[in-house]
Amino acid sequence: MAEEELPPEEYAGEEPADDGGDWIGPENVSLEYLHAVFEAVGFTATVDAAKGTIRIQGEDIVARVQLSEDNEELMTTAFYTIKPTTARDKRLELANRINQTPVMVKAWIDEDGDLGFRYILFLVGGVTVDGLANVVRTFIDSVKFSVETLDTAGIIS
Repeated sequence: MAEEELPPEEYAGEEPADDGGDWIGPENVSLEYLHAVFEAVGFTATVDAAKGTIRIQGEDIVARVQLSEDNEELMTTAFYTIKPTTARDKRLELANRINQTPVMVKAWIDEDGDLGFRYILFLVGGVTVDGLANVVRTFIDSVKFSVETLDTAGIIS
């Protein structure tokens, strides 16, 4: 067997090579660092330290980013207000219709009756800055697409 074809057990306990890239992982992530990353890639972002979130303003949508207590997960959420006259079963039908579509987000109806979306990115092992930016862009695009195409009853206000 050639040297470059060594089986994985030959590498047990070795650290991956540092390729000099910008990596985000549980050991170096913070709201302030994420804010700087989002601003650097062109998002309009603000930190809400009281809530422990970053607010990202998109075109016709606001997304929020929040870290888990152990910094191993980054949760992205977005909400849409549903017309107050819409019955709960219609709200749930919309959330269920969205969840049947193979997109990266999951939808639910929150305690206020609003339509919520979320996606969780695991940071263990790291993610590149570009990868993180692409995940947030894709999340925002997926949420907008879901609402635009699946709210056939027009219940989003």
